[in-house]
Amino acid sequence: MVYIPIDAEWYLAEIVERFNVQEEPSSTVQVNFVLVRAATPKKAFEKATAFGKVGKEPYTNSDGKIVTPEYLGLRNLHVIYEPLEDGSEIVYERYEDVIGSDAMKMVRPKSELNVFRVTTLRVD
Repeated sequence: MVYIPIDAEWYLAEIVERFNVQEEPSSTVQVNFVLVRAATPKKAFEKATAFGKVGKEPYTNSDGKIVTPEYLGLRNLHVIYEPLEDGSEIVYERYEDVIGSDAMKMVRPKSELNVFRVTTLRVD
């Protein structure tokens, strides 16, 4: 059972969608992490599901093929325990029975963090 604080108002939804490309046997699956503001877990689920279904109209890609986005569902829905501000903990994962230096295998060098692996330039 997960603890939900009585004053919880934010959730983090993991929305799974698939992109089917015309005449291609495989597809791309993407997980979007979306903030949801809701008074209860039930309302958060309803809103996250609605967010996942929005904007799923087919479009033509740069190769001239039709891409059909498809909402598959939620991978997870997390409660956010603290008010949102700089330094707030959003979610956590807990691993039991970690032996010795195995925990260090979870740490990546700066160059391998997603934010530093960007392929397009950010313009401020």
